[in-house]
This record gives sequence, C-alpha cells and structure tokens, in this order.
Amino acid sequence: GKSFVGTNVGLKEVDPINNKLIDTRLFFNNKESFHSPIETIYIDSEDYLWIGTQRGEGVYKCKLSDDINSSIIEINHLAISSKKIMTFRELPDKTIAAGVENDGIFHLSRNGNVIKNYRAEDRGENHILHNSIWSIFVDRNQRIWIGYFNSGVAISDSLYDKFSDLNSNSKSERPLGIGSVMAILKDNFNRLWVATDGGGIDIYDENRAKIGN
Repeated sequence: GKSFVGTNVGLKEVDPINNKLIDTRLFFNNKESFHSPIETIYIDSEDYLWIGTQRGEGVYKCKLSDDINSSIIEINHLAISSKKIMTFRELPDKTIAAGVENDGIFHLSRNGNVIKNYRAEDRGENHILHNSIWSIFVDRNQRIWIGYFNSGVAISDSLYDKFSDLNSNSKSERPLGIGSVMAILKDNFNRLWVATDGGGIDIYDENRAKIGN
C-alpha cells in the first residue's frame, strides 16, 4: 500500500525506493498534484482518503488507486465549512464524523452529504460543550469520544443524539483532558489515553472511573 502525508504545501506520499516525500499524483481536472494546505487526512474502511484543509476549502473525498501513474483517480470537493477541518472518524454505520475548529461536528453520509451539524449554540439537553472539535475516537463498544478545545472530553452512546461530559461521570476530583484534547486512544485494559495541548497525557480507567496522569 501507499503512505500519505498531509502538509502545509499539499498532499505528499512516501517514495520508499528513494526514501523521500513526493507530490501525490492525481488524474482529475487536468491537475497533477494537490497543493492546498492540509490539517488532517483519514482513510476509511472502503479505502477513500478524506482530506481536511486548513484555510476554508472544506473537505476533499478521494478515491485511491493502485496505479503507479496516479494515486488518486477521483476527487470530490465537499464545501461543508469555511473553518479548519481538525479530524475525521468513521462511525459504526460507515458514515463519517468531521470535527471542525469553531464549527462543531459535521455528520456526513458516505457520499459526503451533511446529515447534521452539531453546534454548541443548539442548547438542547445534550448539546456539545464547545464548537472546536480537535479529536474523535470510536471504541470497540461503538461509543464516540469527543476531544474539545479547552473543554475536555465528552462521550456519546448513540450517534450524536446524546452527549455527556466525561468529568461528570468520574469519581476523581481532577478533571480529565483539561485544556485542549489533541488525541484519544483506548488500550487493551480499557484505559482511555488522552493527549492534551500543554497538559501531558491523562489516563482514564473506565473500570474504576478514575483519572490519572
């Protein structure tokens, strides 16, 4: 397979023979490469590459190819937001969640249509706490974990219709993911590892509802 890297000067891929990054080769609209600044990339279970841009271009959904002359043979532009796209995650029903800076969560269908945009201004009983979504993680129990900018972590047990602040479910006096949450992973011992911006790594033991650092 091929390895892709999103950069400030566009989409690159690894040339393993010459041990360097090269421009990703495209065959669409007579373009040869993709040079827009990229914030995040993600490959879903059907081998589509999702590109999140930095400067208001939204999302690009790309069909990958094994052809040596072209890594991407089809690209669809999804102008879902004018803000920076921070993260993608495939959900259990094969749809896509996109976390956006200052624009909430976009729930996207397989073809890229917006199913719903979840925002903090929608002050329902289970609204999200902050519109800047920096990380999304889906665990093996199909729960969705959301890392905010400067607002910790939330969890949803059913597709974004209910959000719960993780701190309210913990027996620890110290909050989890204080500040901005850069990444979320879970290990084989059911512990949640939360990487924060400037606050180190928090570990949440779900079995004991305890937070460590």
